[in-house]
Amino acid sequence: MKLKVLVLALTTLTAVIGTADWAADFPLSRSLLSQWQWGGSGQSQTLLKDRILDEGETEAAFRARSLAIREKVAAADLEGLDTWWRTRTISDPHKYLLPVILARLSLGEQYDRQQIWDILLGLDEGKPDLYHFRSPYDIRIFFLFRDTMPKAVQDSYRSMVDSPRVREWLEQGTENHQFMQRISGLALMDGSGFPTPLPATAATNEAWLRAELNKFLTIGQGEFHSSTYYGYAIAGLLNLYDFADTPELRQLAKAALDWYAVNMAVRFSWGTAGGAESRGFDRGTWDDSGLNKLPRPAKS
Repeated sequence: MKLKVLVLALTTLTAVIGTADWAADFPLSRSLLSQWQWGGSGQSQTLLKDRILDEGETEAAFRARSLAIREKVAAADLEGLDTWWRTRTISDPHKYLLPVILARLSLGEQYDRQQIWDILLGLDEGKPDLYHFRSPYDIRIFFLFRDTMPKAVQDSYRSMVDSPRVREWLEQGTENHQFMQRISGLALMDGSGFPTPLPATAATNEAWLRAELNKFLTIGQGEFHSSTYYGYAIAGLLNLYDFADTPELRQLAKAALDWYAVNMAVRFSWGTAGGAESRGFDRGTWDDSGLNKLPRPAKS
């Protein structure tokens, strides 16, 4: 099933429906429409056709925006950023470089691939700590481009599930930090096929995710309605949904994503999120809400 969970946050219709599963079944294909045994009026069938065309236009518009954003991010001075962090005390350089690297890799051969890989490898060698803000990008780069990355880069990713680095996927932090790190690490451990000498790491992170999901469904989110931090937690969950091999793990990720989607949808009105929240502000939500910047998940 195609997960289009974040589309819920963009329409009032899905806020009324209140479930991400409904959105996952659309748009209907034209071939399905041609086989539809329609029992209603011709006008209703025309409306359905119009809806399908509208959905196609929406998808095309999304792809155009995606390309424009990636081209904009990729145009940043990656070499300058690499020099910048090495000449200063920067604790989290991946946060600044990995988005540019991922954007450039997504654009095919527009940029020198070897230069990108060299900078990525040097970044891991210079700052090997596996921390929250690098994890969502790192894991996505690995899975999307593992078949074309040099062996040295793939080996650096393999070391992330080997001892002693694998222990770092258990680090503590605030709610969104743990979703970024623990769940992205779980995706790497489950989907990469790399053996790990410490399998309890993955088991512990899975247990943590189950506990978080139970918390969501009983007492709610710790960083409640945080427009600033929703996206960070969702990024880790998308990694697990998109790249885990174990169906149960993908279902756990989907359950958490559905919960986020419904909560986002019910808070949207007139194209923006509002109301009380923690770790964020509803001021400026028309033009500066974190919820309005969330990416769509990869299709599976």
